[in-house]
Amino acid sequence: MANTYGHWFKATISFAVLLCAAVSANAAPPTLSWPVDCDPGVNCWVRKYVDLDPSKARRDFAGGRVTGDGHKGTDISLRHEGDIDRMVAVTAAAAGRVVGTRDRMPDQNILDHPDVSIKGKECGNGVRLDHGDGWTTQYCHLKRGSIAVKVKQMVAAGQKLGAIGLSGSTEFPHVHMTVAKNGVPVDPYNGASAKVVASQAPGSMANTLWDAATVKRLSYDVPVVIDLGLTGHVPNLKEARRGLLTGADVDANAAVIVGWLRAFGIVPGDKLRLKIRHQDQTLNDKTVIFKRSRLKYFLFVGSRRPAGGWPKGAYEIEVTLERERGRPGRVGVQRYLASTVVSE
Repeated sequence: MANTYGHWFKATISFAVLLCAAVSANAAPPTLSWPVDCDPGVNCWVRKYVDLDPSKARRDFAGGRVTGDGHKGTDISLRHEGDIDRMVAVTAAAAGRVVGTRDRMPDQNILDHPDVSIKGKECGNGVRLDHGDGWTTQYCHLKRGSIAVKVKQMVAAGQKLGAIGLSGSTEFPHVHMTVAKNGVPVDPYNGASAKVVASQAPGSMANTLWDAATVKRLSYDVPVVIDLGLTGHVPNLKEARRGLLTGADVDANAAVIVGWLRAFGIVPGDKLRLKIRHQDQTLNDKTVIFKRSRLKYFLFVGSRRPAGGWPKGAYEIEVTLERERGRPGRVGVQRYLASTVVSE
């Protein structure tokens, strides 16, 4: 994702306009609700946090590296590109006034369209809200045709703004939400910015802008596997990120049976193991111990069809992802399972 957003939202409406009491000029920092109609860690994930390191290094609020250099917002992602057809709603994190919208850019992954010029429109389709006292939120990469509000409109917290899409400068379906005070991005997790590096301990949410209900739903959920399965051919990342690896081609005559996964938030020392089983027989078993950080990761392993075809019955992929103590995130072993059946 590009690090520059929103020339298109600025200077169109005077910020001297008095808002209603919900967003008065003397308002305290806004208390934010979760801005997507999804369950964090179940069918959506925070794939990138605000970068709080002002140098070329990167650091998220928890002291980890789940961010990009200079990243100014919070990226809330769906599982794969196929999920944008579900029209997952993006909602106002707080009451405010609409001061900018765009709704004409196509939904297309920049990995598939590297030559398309989006300079000055990196945010894609989106909405910008003014919450008073210099506070704003901006919501980027929304689905074309989904914008549900208009400029000058007052909106309530939780009101639908649009739906998650794939517009602008993005490699995965998500909403990028930037919270800012007088134009300076602020991390909603700890109220800090890269210009004023947080003095609180890594992982602290003592000064969070999230409301109590949202805090209860959130965790620093890394490393994590967001998608996995079995397929009857050698897969590629494009198929996986588009949600095309359904396993429908796994049958007795499939040339291979392959297990695959997509993960993110990996750091050196993390250990990943992928096993494929048929009943009590292990068909493949691969372990990776990472030597460098991976914001995203795709892995597959498989076996060739035996003489006479694949025996009927259930085939299972088991993935374990382990993080050692002393590192931010989910310490210990996480286990993921998926299966398919070869019938007669």
